Amino acid sequence: MLETRVKPVSQVKGLEKGLNLPKHMAEHIYMFAGPSVPVTFRAQKYLLSELIDWFGTDLKFTDETEDTVTVRVTVNLEAMRKWALQYALHVKVETPQELAGLVKEDLRKAREQYGS
Repeated sequence: MLETRVKPVSQVKGLEKGLNLPKHMAEHIYMFAGPSVPVTFRAQKYLLSELIDWFGTDLKFTDETEDTVTVRVTVNLEAMRKWALQYALHVKVETPQELAGLVKEDLRKAREQYGS
C-alpha cells in the first residue's frame, strides 16, 4: 500500500472529461500510449471492413477511385507506424511526412535485410 493518494481521473491529461473507451481503443491500436494525431493514408478499397475493425467508425474517406481511397484517422503515431508496416502492400502513409518517412525507411531496411 502506498501512502500517496490516487490522482482523480479528472486531473489526468486526456481524461478530463472521462474515458471514452471505444475512441481510446481506436486511437491506440496495439495499445501504444501517448497522444493521437491526424494521419492520412491511401488504401486499397478491399480493406474497408478491416479499416473499420482497426480504427472504428470515426474515419474520413476522400479521393475515391475504383480501387483506392484516401483515409484520415486520428491515431497514435507509433501504433500507426507498426500498422502501416503490417499493411505495407495495401496502404501508403501520406501525412504526417515524418511518419511517411519512418515507414519508408523501415521498409527499405527490411528489404535490405530480407531481400525482395
